[in-house]
Amino acid sequence: MDKIKCEMSLKIWWTVTIWPKWQIVIPKEVRDALDIKTWDNMVVIFSAEKQHVSIIKNDNINQIIDFAKSEWINIEY
Repeated sequence: MDKIKCEMSLKIWWTVTIWPKWQIVIPKEVRDALDIKTWDNMVVIFSAEKQHVSIIKNDNINQIIDFAKSEWINIEY
């Protein structure tokens, strides 16, 4: 299987605070950049072993799954 080159850039935007009901606020600049609207569906992906959490717009989840499978990353549903 041919490897797919990952051309991804990450940017640390801001820190967020966990509110008492376990909610977070996505900064406006991030919402605008990703075109996130009220009631959009988001997917939360986490790795307990690496203590990593990602929030991805549901529209892009198939691209993320395809990339992960191409890199032999195990995905649990």
